[in-house]
Amino acid sequence: MTYQPYGLFDFTGSFQKMHGDEATISQSSMCRIIKDVSEAIARRKRQYMKFPSTREEVEATQRQFYQYCRFPGVIGAIDGTHVNIRSPGGDQAIYFLNRKNRYLINVQVVCDQAGKITIIVARWPGSTHDSRIFPECTLKEQLEARADGSERLLGDSRYMDFHFCLAHKR
Repeated sequence: MTYQPYGLFDFTGSFQKMHGDEATISQSSMCRIIKDVSEAIARRKRQYMKFPSTREEVEATQRQFYQYCRFPGVIGAIDGTHVNIRSPGGDQAIYFLNRKNRYLINVQVVCDQAGKITIIVARWPGSTHDSRIFPECTLKEQLEARADGSERLLGDSRYMDFHFCLAHKR
């Protein structure tokens, strides 16, 4: 399966019309605003999203997680979600269609104990199963390289196969 990652989230016309009406602007203006804001956020993500990397950051995050939920060694909580998009069209569109016939991007998110996003992977089409995303992301490689058993992610059963993940069954 080959595909080209679909860049920005595309809020559908009904979303744009409803919120455009509230703000007394046209749907096409709302579309441009959403595109501009999405691109501005994406440009600044490194400024605001930072996964703990130094020993001090890791230890501080582990302390905060332990205080919050009594899980030792946790440096992030991981899960996936689907984000609706408009059909990207062309030959690649089929890859974004999920089993419920919706066009989606499958997004993997890691957050800290306060719910602040530290890593987001938003490039997989909706037909991609959640269990495929993590094994192919750079975070997995980083954690394997740092793996001494002291740093863990908290996730659901999709992450049970990884020794650095604490997982619960659904």
